[in-house]
Amino acid sequence: MSVTRRTFVAGLAGLLGAPSIPVLRNRVLDAGHPILVKPTGVTRSLHIYERGVISLGEYSHDKDLPLHQRPPRRDLWRLEGHNVDDPEVLADLVESYAADGPDHPIDDPTWFDAVDITLGSCARASRLLKELNIGPEIRTLRSQIGRLDFYHGNGAPGSNDTWVEAGDDLSVTLLQAQLITEEH
Repeated sequence: MSVTRRTFVAGLAGLLGAPSIPVLRNRVLDAGHPILVKPTGVTRSLHIYERGVISLGEYSHDKDLPLHQRPPRRDLWRLEGHNVDDPEVLADLVESYAADGPDHPIDDPTWFDAVDITLGSCARASRLLKELNIGPEIRTLRSQIGRLDFYHGNGAPGSNDTWVEAGDDLSVTLLQAQLITEEH
């Protein structure tokens, strides 16, 4: 089902309690921040931080987690797409990573890369939004709204940081509306 921009924005206006598109436009311009609507049945939450950085769950300094609290390597390998239920694949992984075993906690330095690329709250948000194919791109003559920017590496040598940013406050509002209407 294709939806025109006008239909989407009219639906968004109704979702946000505005009787018309001009009223919605005025509310967005007057508010200067995302118009947030409390959804029902929340099972996980995205958090928006300064510069529009999005995390799945609250941002935390996961890299500081002590070894005994870290997840087992098996969980990381599963998230990376390996079939850890196949004993042959699992044996190959243990051998190639010189790991103590699949159920041993992830140790340094693998832990730091795992947080940056896969396990960290910002990396999980990036992966989720890519999987859901979320992020309408509405182009106007002046700018682009409803934009999500995906990043891998921050330009520093050796950086594996993975994150997603919402382009502006209206992008956050449109993202939230899309997540609510599609029941994600």
